[in-house]
Amino acid sequence: MKKPNALGLYDIHGNAAEWVIDRYDRNGYRDHTDLVTDPFQLGEELYPRVVRGGSYKDEPARLRSAARGYSKRSWKKRDPQSPKSLWWHTDAVHIGFRIVRPRALPAQSELSKFWIEPIKEY
Repeated sequence: MKKPNALGLYDIHGNAAEWVIDRYDRNGYRDHTDLVTDPFQLGEELYPRVVRGGSYKDEPARLRSAARGYSKRSWKKRDPQSPKSLWWHTDAVHIGFRIVRPRALPAQSELSKFWIEPIKEY
């Protein structure tokens, strides 16, 4: 029942910010001229990763796709599991993720570019 935004996406701002696969770089894209056509930046470390879009905890000006924040190790501080989970963020209820899939299945070589092994943290 909601209308899409200018990009044709529905209801993506203001609920939960999205934890994305890109590594966080404090300087953003300023130092990366090749990122205009391919902004993907895979990091070797689990933290910090980019968090986008803003959440219910943010001011209205941060509720936009270009809003960038970063993940923190402290989000797992109270994880009740032993050993701790790689993905359980007990203290980050304002963070979520969005599942996206292409219309056509890419070649295996393209898929393996984005499928990474979990990074051991504990």
